[in-house]
Amino acid sequence: MSCGPLPLPSLPDIRLSVVRDRSADASATGGFFDVHRLDFVASYQDGTVSEPFDHDVGHRKALDAVTIAAYFVKDDRCHVFLRSCLRPALTRRHAHPHQDGGLWEMPAGLIEPGEDPASAAARELKEELGFSATPNNMRPLGDWTFPAPAIIGERLFFFAVNVDPQARQPPTEDGSFLERHGVVASLRLTDVVEHFRRGTLRDAKTELAARRLMDAWADAWWCGPSATAEWRLRCQCSGCTLCLTVATGPVGPSPAYLSPTTGRCLRVATCSGPDIRCYECCKV
Repeated sequence: MSCGPLPLPSLPDIRLSVVRDRSADASATGGFFDVHRLDFVASYQDGTVSEPFDHDVGHRKALDAVTIAAYFVKDDRCHVFLRSCLRPALTRRHAHPHQDGGLWEMPAGLIEPGEDPASAAARELKEELGFSATPNNMRPLGDWTFPAPAIIGERLFFFAVNVDPQARQPPTEDGSFLERHGVVASLRLTDVVEHFRRGTLRDAKTELAARRLMDAWADAWWCGPSATAEWRLRCQCSGCTLCLTVATGPVGPSPAYLSPTTGRCLRVATCSGPDIRCYECCKV
């Protein structure tokens, strides 16, 4: 049974080239976020070339960023930390819905020039949540993504780190006015995902990190076969018969519960998790 997705088709071989840089005429340069006003041409695979067209491209000295899922286990459930954030750009929306600029987010921040992603994640964890960790404590949550490729070439890296809530200190913050009086809260991971489903949480990078963390519980590399409580956590349930059977059995799902044709769990309805599915058994 194949576990991987079907391959993506190849992208068309279209190349973009800058034919004129008009950034000197743009008004948004020399700040935290610069706008480069450029004229491009597109070279198509049939040998033709487009007429020049203008496109504004964002740029920052610190271009790439990190998001950190700081988690802990309580009562056999995974919990994550969120922090209140102020985003001025949201207050400038001229269309419905209007926003006051406040969001709940996982800690995140820019990678400084010369800094590696894991080191940036450890620094941001201390600044925004108050936890001390080393770069080696940071576990990658999948590969990086382009969060806003239409306007900036920023890469976003995702990390998870296991923290002790009792060891949290006041966040050091980074000196920004936007971080003053920030509030830190912890929620069950399943509740965070449910808030995104209902639209009560809105930050896209936080949703992706939360869903990647939830998926990570289903991957064998996350915890050892003897970690019974964590096997139950990977199911995200309160201990249904199926999950407890798998937890106390050998590594991997019990063959008695798998369909010989599809490889999927035959007793998924017995799982009491919020998604009514067992991540480790069903792989759905």
